[in-house]
Amino acid sequence: MNGRFTAGRRAGAVLLMTALAGACSSPTPQPPAPSPPSQPSATAPAVRYQVFANPAAVYVKPDDWALARALAYQPKDALSPLTADQLMVLDGTGTGHVDAAWMPDSGRVCLLSAFRNSADSGSMAYESSSCVDVPARSPADAPSIVYGPRYLGLSDAHGSEWFEIVAGAREPLELRGSYPRIGPLNQRTATATNGVTYTIAHYNWGTAATQSPVIEPPDLQPPQLCTASGALCQDALTYR
Repeated sequence: MNGRFTAGRRAGAVLLMTALAGACSSPTPQPPAPSPPSQPSATAPAVRYQVFANPAAVYVKPDDWALARALAYQPKDALSPLTADQLMVLDGTGTGHVDAAWMPDSGRVCLLSAFRNSADSGSMAYESSSCVDVPARSPADAPSIVYGPRYLGLSDAHGSEWFEIVAGAREPLELRGSYPRIGPLNQRTATATNGVTYTIAHYNWGTAATQSPVIEPPDLQPPQLCTASGALCQDALTYR
């Protein structure tokens, strides 16, 4: 009987040691793997729009025709949807003509100049658009001109339509000089998601009413587009 009891105790000890060994050799539970960072939605707005608080910068909502013309040139890979609130009207709309700009994402600016033919005006219809890459920048970078000045098109009524893009300007732009037949200056700003501000400037040079010879002032000064402080200036009619 003692032998059977001893064998039973030994068997129990073996079972206990086996169970303990299994418990010690089981892998330590690992914390769950962190979930990958969420990706921004492909349709999330890429820019925020604002207008400098000066009297000339009054928001103009584009009409359906102006928005339709811009949508015709919206890049297929645009991140930001183009709506009436995203189209920055620089001049026109409601008059059968529009000069406008928008940012399909934080790295591009699209420009549009379009006129539609009016049956009683005798003017020719035309439109021109260009989407340009803007260089990568930091909000701390000094202001610089990243596009232009360039003109997109010509019309009998408005002359040549000039555009210029200034990055990092924290103040309005001005046209300076005594040159005739230029202006008015229109400007809008867009702030990309990285905080960089882009100011899009637009102005005309020459119109049908001013194509006749004019007496140039003796102290003629070529026009310049400058920041209000004068820290940045560039010839306004030198195509770049």
